[in-house]
Amino acid sequence: MKAGLPFCLIGDSGTGKSHLLIGIGTDSFRLPQTQEKRRRTY
Repeated sequence: MKAGLPFCLIGDSGTGKSHLLIGIGTDSFRLPQTQEKRRRTY
């Protein structure tokens, strides 16, 4: 993800691919904010 390259999840129906992608997308937006907060608190 840091390189900005696309990736694809492949698997059977009901294995949680969509759930995993939602989590990855949410964390990708949250991570820079979390890192910035850590820099300011130390």
